[in-house]
Amino acid sequence: MTNSLPTNNYLKAAALTSFLAIGGCATMLPTDGVIPQSGERETESQLSPVVTMKGIEKADLLNQIKRNFELPNYQSNLVTKYENWYRTHPTALPKILTKAEWSIPWIFNEITKIGFPAEIALLPVIESGYDPSVRSRQNAQGLWQLIKNTGKHYGLNQNQWIDERRDIEKSTKAALTYLSELNEIFNGDWMLTLAAYNSGQGRIKRQIAENINSGGSGHYKDLALITETRHFVPKLIAVRNIIRNPEHYGVVLPTVPTQRNFVTVPVVNGVSHKAIAKTCNIDQTTIKILNAAHQRAGAPPGRQIVRIPETCDNRFRHFIKDHSEHIVEHRQNNNTSAYIVKKGDSLWSIARRNKTTISSILQKNPGLKESLQPGQSIVLTDSGIKIKKNRTYTIKSGDTLSQLAKRFQVKQTELAKWNNMNLNSILTLGQKLLIR
Repeated sequence: MTNSLPTNNYLKAAALTSFLAIGGCATMLPTDGVIPQSGERETESQLSPVVTMKGIEKADLLNQIKRNFELPNYQSNLVTKYENWYRTHPTALPKILTKAEWSIPWIFNEITKIGFPAEIALLPVIESGYDPSVRSRQNAQGLWQLIKNTGKHYGLNQNQWIDERRDIEKSTKAALTYLSELNEIFNGDWMLTLAAYNSGQGRIKRQIAENINSGGSGHYKDLALITETRHFVPKLIAVRNIIRNPEHYGVVLPTVPTQRNFVTVPVVNGVSHKAIAKTCNIDQTTIKILNAAHQRAGAPPGRQIVRIPETCDNRFRHFIKDHSEHIVEHRQNNNTSAYIVKKGDSLWSIARRNKTTISSILQKNPGLKESLQPGQSIVLTDSGIKIKKNRTYTIKSGDTLSQLAKRFQVKQTELAKWNNMNLNSILTLGQKLLIR
């Protein structure tokens, strides 16, 4: 792995568009404190730290990860700062790794397939703490803190029902694809790759060119990085060093399972996270983690999938088949609308502008906090999640029996039977139809 790069590689046209900057990451540690002053040099040590198995021998997956570390043994004041932070907060990293039990086995498996350094599996430690619901000030989301445009570029759906930047599998594949493209641009230099992941490849290329033009080497350690990016790689190196030798830092790491198998099950009309958790006899938090892409507390409307522990596969499939009365149906109202929060908005101003109340908004957006973020989506009308029950529909201009059957996902013959009609019956404006 080389740390040098010919100048012309940085001056050629970008392989990725400039908007692919994953900025504003939800960093898990403060950036204040000991920051190298101008003139201080970052260095790479040629000596590997002493490795001990004590404190990690039972954590099989962490042991596997440790054996595949490849990033340089980079040392700097910032690395020391974050090592000391974990030393004085010895429960912080164990708590984060405990949250990772469903995601890190899958992530490490994907990383192993493509030959990435094992440290990349630890990147969510500093990005999101392995919490897929984390949102940054810049509205970066998910385990890998992908911004909206990056998510779109890599095919991640984002709407009022679903945000695949929070999906464990899809977001990981998108992030690894992006990292792979960046690593190719920077000729296999992972220090530059990670800096570009945080700051944007365009900015890093400009900084390299400026450094080389002023007589510098163009290496990571010589770049005039912005503050957040300057802290980004040292945070990861510090985490790597602690996992490599936890006893030295007074940290007792948890046992991280080598496998946490989950499966995807197709559903037609959706199902609530609460119902899944009850059926699988597990806590709802686990279901929320596995299905973090859901914008509501259940699967979106239409044909979708839900992710459940593999041990619950048969039980859940029988639940769907035999207990349809518990299935949650999503009915998207004709006038359902989402409001995109703008700078300066408050719940009061949004409620006033849209002729509704704050309590109504909070009811339709469970978990919504009063501190709103620009770009955030808020449902202003019925969230569409209702317990399946008999209801009526008022016929409108242009309605047909076949269209309504398709809309409500029922058979046309059943719809006619429920309303004492035949398939050729004429619908009239204002007529009430029973929907079972």
